[in-house]
Order: sequence, then C-alpha cells, then structure tokens
Amino acid sequence: MTLQKKVKSLVNVKGQAKAVNVEVRKKRTYIKRTDSEIEAIKEAELAEKAAEVATRQAELNADLEAKKIVAEKAQAEKLAAKKIMDEKAKKAAMANKEKQKVPKVKKTDAQIKADNEAVEILKKADVQAKEKAEKEASEQAQIAKKLAEENSGRWAKEEAERKKAASEQDYHVTSSAAAQEAEDVSDSKAEGNNRRKKKKKPPHASQPGYGRRGRRGKKSHLATPSALQQAFEKPVAKVERDVKIGETITVAELANKMAVKAVEVIKVMMKMGAMVTINQVIDQETATIVAEEMGHKVILTKENELEEAVLADAKQIDGIKTPRAPVVTIMGHVDHGK
Repeated sequence: MTLQKKVKSLVNVKGQAKAVNVEVRKKRTYIKRTDSEIEAIKEAELAEKAAEVATRQAELNADLEAKKIVAEKAQAEKLAAKKIMDEKAKKAAMANKEKQKVPKVKKTDAQIKADNEAVEILKKADVQAKEKAEKEASEQAQIAKKLAEENSGRWAKEEAERKKAASEQDYHVTSSAAAQEAEDVSDSKAEGNNRRKKKKKPPHASQPGYGRRGRRGKKSHLATPSALQQAFEKPVAKVERDVKIGETITVAELANKMAVKAVEVIKVMMKMGAMVTINQVIDQETATIVAEEMGHKVILTKENELEEAVLADAKQIDGIKTPRAPVVTIMGHVDHGK
C-alpha cells in the first residue's frame, strides 16, 4: 500500500514582490509482512539486545576486577610502608634506650667508708650547732633575768618619779594667773553640781502642796544644771603632746595618741593628697608628717626597743664597751597653735 501527501505553502523571497508557491510531496509505501517474518524480526531484535547486555556486563565485570586489583595493590603497599615505619621506630627506640643506659659503677670499700664518714661528720656538726644555739639562748636568758633583778629597784624608782612628775604637772591650759583662777572656779562649780544631792521625800496626801502643778497647769521641770549653763569657758588652744609612733600605725591609733578625732586626721591627709580610711595602716614617715602638721612632737620608736636595751645593758655589765644605739629620736615639730 502506497500513500501520497501534498503540502502547499507560500514562501516570501527577498527581492521579489510576489510570494512563491512551494509544493511538498511525500510518499510512503507500507508492505504487509507475514507472521513468520515478524517473529524473525523480533527474535533478531531480542538477540541483538541480549548481545548488547552481555557486552555491557562483561565490560562492567572487567572494570570491577581491575578496581579490585588496584585496591589490593594499594593496600599491600600501605601495609609494607607501615611495616617499614614500625621497624624504623623500633630501631630508633632501641638506640635511645641504649644511649640512656648508664653503666653502673661499683663503689669501692674506701669510697663507701668515706661517704659514711662524711654523713657522720654532718650529723655531729648539726648536733653541735643545736647544742651551741641552746646554750647561747640559755645564757642570754640568764643575763636578762640577772639584769632585771639588778635593775628592778631602779626601774621602780624611775616609774614612781615619772608618775610624781605627771601628777605635779600643771594642768592649766594658759599661763595667765587670772585665767587660771577663773578656770579653777569653773572646774569647782562643775564638780560641785555634778555631785548627787539627797532626794527629798515626796509630800503626803495630807500635806499642803500635794498634787499641785506648776504654772498654767503644767508639771514643773528640773532646772538646768549650772554645768550646762553658759559660763566661763576654757580658752581654746591646741595642746602640744609627745606622740610615740612605731614603724606602722593606723589612722585611728594616731588620732587617739594626739587626742583628736580621726576625722580631723583624715582631713589633714586629704589636704596632703592621701585618701585614707579610719582603719588603714600608714607608715612611720607619713604619720610623722601628719603629727608635725597638727603641731605635736614626734617620738619614733622601734618594735625591738626593749630587746636592744636589755642586750646593751648586758654588754655593759660584761665589760664590753659598745656605744648604745639610740632607739628613740625626737623629731622637730611645727607649732600651729601660736
């Protein structure tokens, strides 16, 4: 069977005003095959596909085999390299171990004897040093005890004289005789008012005046004591004191020794450019400057003052002529009260 097909179309050509008719003809011829021919064609197609599949499978198997061989070879090479590296590391470790080995030298009898003698000498030296230190300590203690026994009377006498001088010291704050008399009168009045008076018995209900109130129906108040009334006041002047300052001292202790409030000491130090608190520890030099600024005498002391005095007296007793080191130094002062 033959089929023919015609297709007409117009095509515009450049340079021509009219379109050109184009006719396309197609012809197809169909041949009817028998059943045996169709089966043969199908069998041929199946055989061709089977051959193609077998070829692809063979190529795939070949690729897998080649990859397997390459992987086995790489694994073998890796194991061989690892074995070589392990052997090298083992040899290096053995070499280091051999180098670190120190041949033991056996000591002779003479060397062992010398070592034992050195140990015994060191032990004896330690024992002798300990005995010497204990002996010196006991001697020093005996000397100090002897010195205290010999000077106890003198020290007691000096303490009594010091107390007597302190009691006889003039307590007036001025040098004027009139001001001193006025001060004595004011002190006696204050002391007299402070004494307790005998309490009067409350009036009985039958006595006159019982249950009365003060003026305008109010209860009468106690009169103000004369000590609290305005009277003669002591002249305000700064008292110059001897302030003993050790190597370190707190702000509160320094204020207590100068008989002033700690706030005043803090203000003075703030003016000097130092910010401190009441419990802060300051050094000896700073405390000296503050005390001099507030118009007091400064006496610098050391922590081991008593020990040095005892040792100096002991050396004088033993006949050792050594100058006694001064342990107290009086610094100059600035009098701001004048």
